Amino acid sequence: MPNPLPAPPLADWTRPCWCPGFAQYRHRHGPLVAFRITGPRTADLDDMAREVITGTYDRPRNGLWAWPLLNPYVLTQAKFIPALVEAFTAAGALNRLVLRDIPDPYACTHIRCERKNLAPLVEHMRGAA
Repeated sequence: MPNPLPAPPLADWTRPCWCPGFAQYRHRHGPLVAFRITGPRTADLDDMAREVITGTYDRPRNGLWAWPLLNPYVLTQAKFIPALVEAFTAAGALNRLVLRDIPDPYACTHIRCERKNLAPLVEHMRGAA
């Protein structure tokens, strides 16, 4: 049985250009995880994932259930992952669900980030944590 725990972030996601975006999304939405659905015919599984996360298939676009920023990965709140794993397990498709952690903006050590506007936001988030 595949491991439903998120794998480490992709190396590209740890570049300084991603830090401000991850920090802002995490500040607004809490802990985040990226997921993707592999294999052929992913539309049904994509619909199932959307239904699990939103509770309804017909959610309006302005009420996004996830953010497709990391093609082919989709960024979503970590609180939805246990329900996704359960649904994919019940559908016999857990091996098609790939999870990845998002780099922790609290632990960012990029000099570029500390010199720019990210440092005040990260300091604010550290104080709120």
